[in-house]
Amino acid sequence: MKPSTSHWGAFSAEVDADGRLRVEPHPADPAPSPLLGNL
Repeated sequence: MKPSTSHWGAFSAEVDADGRLRVEPHPADPAPSPLLGNL
């Protein structure tokens, strides 16, 4: 997974073999934004 940041916090993202984006909030984020699921 590749780390990145946005207005909604730090996260890691990757594209799976089917072309779908998978996003996970940074493990140290105490309150990850549910908006990360909209990327």
